Amino acid sequence: MQYKIERGVVIPPEKQVKADSKYPIEDMQIGDSFFVPALGAKSLRKLRSRVWAAATRRAAHFDIRVTARIMSNTGVRVWRVN
Repeated sequence: MQYKIERGVVIPPEKQVKADSKYPIEDMQIGDSFFVPALGAKSLRKLRSRVWAAATRRAAHFDIRVTARIMSNTGVRVWRVN
């Protein structure tokens, strides 16, 4: 397969971090946390995985680390750790 070299193609801008977020990651201080209630979640492990994944993606844009734990079958709590 041959690839054609093209000149003058404008590079599109990178995707920007969504300004509004479901989780208040950038407003947290080290040791702060927030709670996400299970509200009908079928699996707390799945909820924890989804919340943690979303929180860490958001936190990465601000050079922040977070961790999440399942809390007594009621939901998930996320802490800022750095």
